[in-house]
Amino acid sequence: MGGITNIQWENRIGEISLIVRPFKRGKGRGIEAADLLLAEAFGNMGLKTVFGECYMCNEAWHFWKKIKEMYGGLETILPNRKLWKGTFYDSYYFSIDADGFIFPA
Repeated sequence: MGGITNIQWENRIGEISLIVRPFKRGKGRGIEAADLLLAEAFGNMGLKTVFGECYMCNEAWHFWKKIKEMYGGLETILPNRKLWKGTFYDSYYFSIDADGFIFPA
């Protein structure tokens, strides 16, 4: 399940969100879904930038880093963004611009 949320039409930006069921992970489904979401955001929706945030207590942040590396963009670590089970965790924050995106064939 995924989508482009928190869209700011006046700035042509939106946030990417994606959840892949555990038994579907590691099979390329997440990359395929991210490609489709980015193609929708940059193609049909006309957005300029897509951003995302993943707490580093969630192993999925490695997935988003891989997606960001595939398409370029910016990344940063935001400290102490999530208190979970008594521990503060940083957040992986990234953005991908339409200019660096190659539409899937």
